[in-house]
Amino acid sequence: MNLPTPVRELRPGLWVKDEGRVHDRYGGNKVRKLAHLLADAEARGATDLVTAGALGSHHVLATALLGAEHGLRTHAVLVPQPDTEHVRHQLARILAACASVTRVGGSLGAAVALRTVRARLAASGRIPYAIPVGGSSPVGVEGWIDGALELCGQIARGELPRPERIVVALGSGGTSAGLIAGLALGGMPVPVLAVRVAPRWLAHRGRVLALAGAALRRRGARVVPGPLVVDPGWLGAGYGCSDPRLDVIVDQGRELGLPLEPTYTAKAFGACLASATNHGPVLFLQTASAIRIRTADRSPDGRG
Repeated sequence: MNLPTPVRELRPGLWVKDEGRVHDRYGGNKVRKLAHLLADAEARGATDLVTAGALGSHHVLATALLGAEHGLRTHAVLVPQPDTEHVRHQLARILAACASVTRVGGSLGAAVALRTVRARLAASGRIPYAIPVGGSSPVGVEGWIDGALELCGQIARGELPRPERIVVALGSGGTSAGLIAGLALGGMPVPVLAVRVAPRWLAHRGRVLALAGAALRRRGARVVPGPLVVDPGWLGAGYGCSDPRLDVIVDQGRELGLPLEPTYTAKAFGACLASATNHGPVLFLQTASAIRIRTADRSPDGRG
């Protein structure tokens, strides 16, 4: 990984920590979680990865691309999301990078399909390793404890001022959980504003706190996760749904040299701008990949 990821001031009082190029193959916030998950998969002798996401899932694509570097084939179960050009591009890349893709109608079908795929692999002599949606397990969250500690070091070195708050998109909750855990562990419990971009059953405060606590226990750390506030005001009609506000926010980001996508980062950046005050600097966590990849990327066995 390309660490530490950079921080810069977008305009007075507004800073960004950019995860876009954290890895040469694929960037974004999934990479830190996958570093721990793939190490765990290898330690358990896994041959294949099984995971799930939406049709345009950055998590699924990152899993397939980074898993291939470890010789692991990825099998994906995909649920619907609103059709956009961005989703179609992502889906083409997922189809090219995964060993198999199963499309289902919703979360209940996904649960059944995941069990079926794991059983099929095991029956054929393979060793499947299950990665949860978004990589958000206590193992994956440790990657963002590392990221928060990295940020604490950047603040301590004077690369940016200590922010009044940190703003991040809230999907499966692993990034937010790692932030509040790692900031507390680093002695800088800065409040985290987590902007809900997924349904409440997946993206809620209790889930984030539970993940943070479990990840801290894995490290043997006896600290309380830092403060967390969930902003539900940007979900709109649902995950991946368009919102007239987003085009304006994407344009604002472009003017600041900050590429945004509509499902996660535009919503989180909108909340960041709306929450800006004169009380202190605000840090936006840019979680989207800035790496351009080809749809010709293939899985380790060459299948699409």
